[in-house]
Amino acid sequence: MRLLAPLCLGAALLLSSCTLMSFPKVPVAPPPGFIFSSYKAPLMTDMEQTPASTMKTGKATTQFMWILYPTISFAYDDASIEQAAKNGGITKIHYADYEVTQVNVLLFAYTKFTTIVYGE
Repeated sequence: MRLLAPLCLGAALLLSSCTLMSFPKVPVAPPPGFIFSSYKAPLMTDMEQTPASTMKTGKATTQFMWILYPTISFAYDDASIEQAAKNGGITKIHYADYEVTQVNVLLFAYTKFTTIVYGE
């Protein structure tokens, strides 16, 4: 019985970190924190022809929650580049970034993923 609590806690921490590996493949992925992460990085790296002037910005966000007991998880919203461009009134996309905020606490995980596009 004494070993059961540490084993359960260890398993919960290990399982909650699985959400750290469920992100789409991106050119730059800063190392995630074990309990909390918040970072912004490029979604595209082909920016040779990108103008350096002020451009319109559009954002689209999706969110994910996971609770171990009872096993419940859900995700919602649209974080596509198309939706971000539509939200910013952009018809010509020059480049895109992404922003991630993630919290992992024992039996609970929350992730917010935002796509940010820049263009005209």
